[in-house]
Formats: sequence, structure tokens, C-alpha cells
Amino acid sequence: MAKSKLRELITRKAGEAADTAYVAAEATNAVLARLGLNPAFREQQRESAAMMKRIDQEEAWARTAFTSTDTEELRSLIETEGLEERVVVYAAGNPFAPTELLEEWSESPKVGLRAEVAENPATPIHILVNLSTDGSLFVRAAVASNPSTSSEVLDRLLDDDCSDNTPGLDEVERDLNRGHLNPRRKVAGNPSTSKGTREALAADENWNIRIAVAEVTTDSRLLSRMANDETESYVRRAIAGNEHTISRVLRNFSTETNDDELLAVVARNPNTPSDVLLALAEYANTMRFTHSEIRKAVADNPSTPTETAELLKQKIEEFDPYKRNPHARPCSRGRTAAAQRKGRMETLAAWNAQKTQQAQGDV
Repeated sequence: MAKSKLRELITRKAGEAADTAYVAAEATNAVLARLGLNPAFREQQRESAAMMKRIDQEEAWARTAFTSTDTEELRSLIETEGLEERVVVYAAGNPFAPTELLEEWSESPKVGLRAEVAENPATPIHILVNLSTDGSLFVRAAVASNPSTSSEVLDRLLDDDCSDNTPGLDEVERDLNRGHLNPRRKVAGNPSTSKGTREALAADENWNIRIAVAEVTTDSRLLSRMANDETESYVRRAIAGNEHTISRVLRNFSTETNDDELLAVVARNPNTPSDVLLALAEYANTMRFTHSEIRKAVADNPSTPTETAELLKQKIEEFDPYKRNPHARPCSRGRTAAAQRKGRMETLAAWNAQKTQQAQGDV
């Protein structure tokens, strides 16, 4: 024990000494650079400053390409000399991108650029038709998920063979892509898919496709029919999470105590009756440290009676393991990605508002 503590003490002191030496060396170099006695250090500082300025400029371009609602600003940005490829890709996904540029990018040899054009809701129909036969599975999957794609093209993509000529992929990656990039699956989750096609896909043998249908459909009768016939737990959870699922189905799901994840999804649905939420709260409170997701979902549900919600929040505080050990709290991740998604959704909302105003003006 004494040796262990001594080792820790020596390691800590050595680290402190190294930090002190580093700071002293940096301060010495800075002084020598100002006196003109260390030109190499000054040159290094200049290079670092230039690099940081370039990075800031590229980030500013990326933000503009990603969120700008000004077509002329986007056109001017694309003509900037030395523009990074990723900035062009961001611009290709912006619904305010000029049509002639979308047309040009749709013929690019770069798969990522064509895929962004294929996913852009502002891309004209004739470009989407051309991209629906693209050799890359990434591009065809993007067309299949685009809400602006016509029902005729979507129906044709149902029979896509998932072939892929995207360069640089090995067989393992191609096999994985055939699963999560399957155009049939993307069509099932597309809000523009026709009612008849969606009803047919609701009985598809692939449960991933049935999940996609359950997540996006607004047809309560279809959801009820799927709930009666479905045996796959993942699909049942997707049905339970849909805000168009009727209370009778949610009540039936709430009795399945062998699937706590399903119960948590039921507890989050605002259509779940208050008496069912109370029963779920009572069930969750039978165990101190398990069922925390159910407890939290009931507490956050707007249909839960206020008194019950407050009691549950108190129990969450009491049972929270991170309260007992603050050092165990996990770090948050994906903040940058979340900010990008938020910016893109705001841009899309602005584009939709502009289209609505134009339609009203035409009337």
C-alpha cells in the first residue's frame, strides 16, 4: 500500500515538473521570438495563426452552405476559389440551392455529391428520375427517401436489386449497405409513398420494412391491424411509439410485462390513457433501481396527472445512480451533429414556408 502511494506521489510530482518545464520553455521561446532571437518559433506561430484562420473560414463557409436561405449567396459561395469539397456537398443538400447547380452536381463523378442532390427536397423531378437508376446504392437510397420523389419512381424502387458500384467498398461493406440502404426500406419510410403501397409493405416479410411503415404512417387503422398481427418486438415498439396509434392498442401493449422496452415506449406516447400511465407508474415503482426508463417516461408524459408526475420525479432523483456517484455520469456526445441537424431542419422549414407562400400567391 505504501509503495503504491509513493508511486502515485512520484508520478504526480513528475507530471507537475514536466508541465512547469513546458510552460517555462514556451515563455522563453515567446520572449526570444519578440527579441528576434528565435525566428523559427515566430514562423511557427505565424503558420498556426494562418491555419486557425483558414479553419474558421472553412467553418463559416460550411455553415453558410448548410443553412443559407439566399440562392444568390449560395451561388457566390460555390464560385469561391479553393472551396473545400465538403462545403459543396453541404450546399447540394440545401433546398435553396440553384436548380442549374443541382443539375450539374447530379452528373458529378463523386457519389457523396450525387447522393446529397438525390436527398434534397428541392431537386426537380426529372433529376430524381435520372438518379433513381444511378449505379450507386447510396444515391438510389437517397432518391427513395426523398419526399419529393414521385409515387411512380418509388414504386419502381421497390424492386431494386441493391446492386452497388460505389468505388472503394469491400464485400463486407457492400453487404451491410444492402441492409440499411435497401431502397425498399427507404420507400416504406417515405411520407410520399402511396397508401396502397404502404399497406402492402406493412405485411412485408422483412421486419425492418414493417418498422419503417409503423414509424411514419398516419393511418390509425393500419397501425391497429399491424398490432393485431405483429409478433416481432421491434415492430411492436415502433407501433407503440407512433402518435397515431389508438389508446386501445396502447392499453393492450401495457399488459406485456415481459417487454420493459415496449412498456417504456407506451409510457411516452401522449395517447396512452391516464389510468394506464398510473398502472405503469405503479409497476415501475415495484423495483427500486430497475424500470427507470418506464418511470421517467410516465413522469414526462403530458397525460400523466400532475401529482403522480411529481412523485415519480422525486423517485427518479432518489434512485438515480449518478446522484450517488457524480463521477459516473456519462459525457454527452454528438453535440456538433445535433446542431447540424437542427440547422438543416430550420433551413428546410424556411424553404417549406416559402413554397407555401408561393402557392398561396398563385391561388
